[in-house]
Order: sequence, then structure tokens, then C-alpha cells
Amino acid sequence: AAAAGADTVFAAIPELDIVVNNLGIYGRKPAFEIGDEEWRHFFEVNVMSGIRFARHYAPGMARRGWGRVVFVSSESALNIPKEMIHYGMTKTAQIAVARGLAESVAGTGGEGFACTRTIRDVRTDMKEITLAATWRGHDGRPQTARLVTRYGRNGLYDFFYTAH
Repeated sequence: AAAAGADTVFAAIPELDIVVNNLGIYGRKPAFEIGDEEWRHFFEVNVMSGIRFARHYAPGMARRGWGRVVFVSSESALNIPKEMIHYGMTKTAQIAVARGLAESVAGTGGEGFACTRTIRDVRTDMKEITLAATWRGHDGRPQTARLVTRYGRNGLYDFFYTAH
């Protein structure tokens, strides 16, 4: 959300226990045709919107000893498509921000979040990438979410799905 929109949300909902930063835009464009304003726009929407919400809500979560801020990134953060470099850059930035914020709240009840990535050959012309996140829920039980992406040699996604 833009700064003014975020402020409206904060005024209406001053505290939250869980924030899922899932706002994002994407577009296909050759790398050398992406102008400065488009780079800034992608960063503003895909990264700064999540930073605003984390900056507002995470300190209260830390004070209360429990909360979750989730940044929904993408496999494109690690396997950046050549026609969507501006999008991939923002997804990589989200991972950096999420990791840095996790370090900032360590010891406040928000720790214990871990991410893993595995790559395996499904066929000779297809790979599968699995991103998995594990954490302890509010009740202390372990929770897991997985994002699985398969792509063929041509770089196009074969299919995309999530499993919990």
C-alpha cells in the first residue's frame, strides 16, 4: 500500500497478530527497456508496502511476545526470469527484508522461522524447486508451508502450486 493507504489501515487497525504481505505487481519487459520510474514503481509496490506494514505492526507483536509477519516472495527471487528482472529484484529484496526483520525480533517470541530450498531433477528436461518454511504456531506446534515450482528447459513454468 502507498504510504497514505497504509496510514488509513493503521488508523483503523492499530494492532495485529499476523500480517501477510502479499501485495505485488509483475510485468514482462526486456531488461534494457525498463525505465527508472518503472523500477521505482515495482520497488514501491512490491517491497515498500510490506516494509510499511512490518514497521508498524512488528514492534507491537514483539512487545506482546507473539506475532507473525510473512512476506510472500517467489521462486523468481532466486531464479530471475530475463523478461522480469525488475520483478525478480523485488522478490529478492523481500527475502532480505524478511530475514533482517527476523533477526531484529529474535528473542521476542518471533524466532524459530526457517526457510529451505531444494532443487531436484524431475526429468532430464525439467527441474523442481521447493521452498519450505517452518515455524512454531501460536499453540507451540510446528507449522510448515511449501511452494513447489516446476520448470522445463525452455524456462517456462510447467505448473505452480502450493501445499500446506
